[in-house]
Amino acid sequence: GLPAIVMQVLASFMIGGMNLIVGGLDENGVAALGIYFRLQSFVFMPVFGLNQGYMPIVGYNYGHGRPDRMKQAIKYGIMTSAVFTTAGLILFQTSAGLLVSMFNPDAELLLVGSDAIRTISMAFPIIGPAIVIATTFQALGKGMPSLILSFSRQIILLLPMAWLFSSYGNIHLVWYAFPISEAISFFAAVFWIRKTLAYVYLAMDKNSI
Repeated sequence: GLPAIVMQVLASFMIGGMNLIVGGLDENGVAALGIYFRLQSFVFMPVFGLNQGYMPIVGYNYGHGRPDRMKQAIKYGIMTSAVFTTAGLILFQTSAGLLVSMFNPDAELLLVGSDAIRTISMAFPIIGPAIVIATTFQALGKGMPSLILSFSRQIILLLPMAWLFSSYGNIHLVWYAFPISEAISFFAAVFWIRKTLAYVYLAMDKNSI
């Protein structure tokens, strides 16, 4: 639907903005960022595949008034996504240099790219659950919260933070804008979904009486 389309536009805008910020510090940073985004798509591919089966299960049980099955689906969805992305974290932390060298063996790019991959991937274990939480909102017919969270994470938090860190002239600091913005948006998402689900479960219990 519309939120999904807008999220794709936001992602493109975010990448363009980050390229401008990073490019002002180190041209290898732009290449490193491009390599990172290509690699991270493989990490999150299983999570997006999981979502394809997760969303209809949650939506079906929500529509049929089965909070018990909803809770189970949400629990296992979040846990499974965390396993996938934590595996990605381990891979990126232990093999960053090897992964970058698959694209370009240049010594300077290896240094910048490895640093970028290790730093940005620090947030992987919470990104998987955050994606599932956003999908949960969509399964409940509430696409706007996931849109707001995505906008906050990719635009409101990430770009200004990256720009601020870039003012110190150290590209290493810029990479930290990713995990910091992810952490802030994750805790906001957890707070929001807990309140939403509490209301949803209460309404479902009343309807079952």
